Amino acid sequence: MMNLKTQSNLVYWLIGGLVVINILCLAIIWTLILGPASPSYRDHHHDRKDPMVMLQEELNLTPEQVKRFEAERKNYFDQIDSLIPDLNKLRAELIEKLTSSESDSVEPDELIKKVGGLEANLEEIRLHHFKNLYYICTKEQQIKFTG
Repeated sequence: MMNLKTQSNLVYWLIGGLVVINILCLAIIWTLILGPASPSYRDHHHDRKDPMVMLQEELNLTPEQVKRFEAERKNYFDQIDSLIPDLNKLRAELIEKLTSSESDSVEPDELIKKVGGLEANLEEIRLHHFKNLYYICTKEQQIKFTG
């Protein structure tokens, strides 16, 4: 039978061993979860070509078509750039209303309708944009464009 001093020493050694095992387990888990630093999304996709350059190459656009494509693209971004801040503001308001404790069910419904309306406008602008790009192309290019 062990005396009190031997038992307390054994308990201290067991606790110390468990602490060391715990620290090792945490270090292994952190290493597995975090892993080596992964490159950022931008670095990973750095080699990607500009969509306009890809379209120009794939469709073999003429210089005149390139100018028309670029003008159409500028027009498209001008249109959506005016809507996106409004859409983001409405979404933020909606989240604020939904998480508010004194939320009125009518107000979020109105915001949802406004968000849906803006998203529908964006989709309509996007559809017209691609339709306009499509009609700039020749028949052969249109087949590639939709393929």
